[in-house]
Amino acid sequence: MKKFSVLLFISLLLLLTSCSDTTGGNKDEQSKNNEKESIMNNETEEKEDLTLQLQKGDEEAGLTIENSEIYQMANDAIKGNPKLGNENAFTMYLVDSLSNDAGEKVLLFLAINRSPESMKNVTFDFTVGNENAGFVWNKLKVTLPEKNIGTIQSNGAVPIIIPISKEKFTTLSELKKEDQEIKLENFKYEIVE
Repeated sequence: MKKFSVLLFISLLLLLTSCSDTTGGNKDEQSKNNEKESIMNNETEEKEDLTLQLQKGDEEAGLTIENSEIYQMANDAIKGNPKLGNENAFTMYLVDSLSNDAGEKVLLFLAINRSPESMKNVTFDFTVGNENAGFVWNKLKVTLPEKNIGTIQSNGAVPIIIPISKEKFTTLSELKKEDQEIKLENFKYEIVE
């Protein structure tokens, strides 16, 4: 299961953070791809390291990175790649799958804010999959209210848990790379001054 989670994690990371590349047979296309990789590597080097933030409700409940398995997993993901997230954007990054206290399957994501502004009351429609292979979620309404989540700082990341049914998890695990479309639509938030 852990191996599957790592492969799923890498696949979704590549989908969230990469441009679509085509492999060509001529040197011009190869050169362009190398230039793209170089530009992407330079952008990664210029980004600030991510900072893991506690959700407001968790902090009020006394949770810390040290005493919470979820925060430890999120922190390990950030330590493994502190440059996660697209420049000047909000992205969702899949960390791992786990089970909640009731034994139900959930996915642990990092909500990553790489925009220059701090955000609160974030909402968006989350789509994973496509019509050909099936949807894990099709315009799932995600709401990150300030009263629970707090403010998501610029270059900050907050762990988000999204429940997933057995059927949807099976769909997710069977998605081929070309079918792993991830969209955040109708993205709205308030700027924190």
